[in-house]
Amino acid sequence: MPGRSSKDWDVIKSMTIFSMLSWMAAASASSPAPAPDGGTRMSDRFLTLEAITLPLVTGASASGRIMLTLTVEARDAEAISVLRQHMPRLRAGLVARAIEFDASEVSGFAAVDVSRLGKALNARPPLVPVRYRVLITNVRTEPG
Repeated sequence: MPGRSSKDWDVIKSMTIFSMLSWMAAASASSPAPAPDGGTRMSDRFLTLEAITLPLVTGASASGRIMLTLTVEARDAEAISVLRQHMPRLRAGLVARAIEFDASEVSGFAAVDVSRLGKALNARPPLVPVRYRVLITNVRTEPG
């Protein structure tokens, strides 16, 4: 693609690798789907949120943006139902935590430290009255 330096491609490759590793870690950390004898299915334990796009702010101006796709894991379908009921509160809290992280950690020209972002999103206290874990399924930054 014209106009992209090799450093730009290195950053894009790094972000892609981090996204893939996050997805792989989430998939391997999950327990396998049980037999159809009434146990909890894997799909009943995950809730994907709408994509979140936030400005990257340096000083007094926006220097780019960060785009996040998050999935929330809970113990069962009942917990997911509670998460759905509290979705506005959960989403607002996750956006606030991402903004706090973004203000000190992210630039439009460098790869996001997905491990630290994950810790920030999963910080205590919990945002809703059920145990959950936030998984980062995609993260991307753009200068701008």
